[in-house]
Amino acid sequence: MIHSFIALRLRDLFAVFLFTSIFLLHTVHAFAVNNLSYDGANKSVTMEETLSVPINIQTDDGTQVIGADVWLLVDESFIDVQSIEPGEYFPTVTGQKTSTGKIYIAGILEDTTSASTGDGTIATVLFTPKKTGTTQIRFDCRGNNVSDTSKININFQNPQNVIDCSSTVNNVLTVNITQVGAQTTPTPTDGAGPTATPAVYMPGDGGELTPTPSVLPDSGFFDYTVYYALSGGALLGLGGLMRRLYQ
Repeated sequence: MIHSFIALRLRDLFAVFLFTSIFLLHTVHAFAVNNLSYDGANKSVTMEETLSVPINIQTDDGTQVIGADVWLLVDESFIDVQSIEPGEYFPTVTGQKTSTGKIYIAGILEDTTSASTGDGTIATVLFTPKKTGTTQIRFDCRGNNVSDTSKININFQNPQNVIDCSSTVNNVLTVNITQVGAQTTPTPTDGAGPTATPAVYMPGDGGELTPTPSVLPDSGFFDYTVYYALSGGALLGLGGLMRRLYQ
């Protein structure tokens, strides 16, 4: 009887371990996506200060990134681009304000034998405030059927776009601009930006660059479907096993 009790407890522990593993698989996958973001969601500056906005990239574990296109939407009546400074994620970064008013930044890997992985900063955009008030900086991300859209590219031989647009466009930076000496409610601010080479954009540049082409639709929906289908099947199998063990 003691042996039967021990065997039953071991089965219970195995079931708990299996269920916990499946739950953690869901949790990790749900929060690991390929997207673009800022440092926080709010910033406050005065008319005499420079607004510093790091552009960050977050990728799934193991994603081999060969390049990225960043398109920013800003209200030029509130802020104007002063410069774009390269980050540490890509060895080559170019950028400019286009003729349509958008800000375009490209991170490039020239060495085809290695790729960037993990998280990091693509570039830091410096803005000059033009008037007081509240404005927002947004990512333009609309899929693969348009040229001027944010992308995260993989695969040197056949570039593919794996950015998750749904999470990228939800990352919005709200900027509050005040007069010098005005009382404001403190909001999270960025730390000092990375030491960078001279800015790659200065006011007066124009024209629109052609983003890196891509061939696949946005990732996300298919991946989540596969994960939940496999996990659901595992849970059903676990239920059947437990039923047979306790009969």
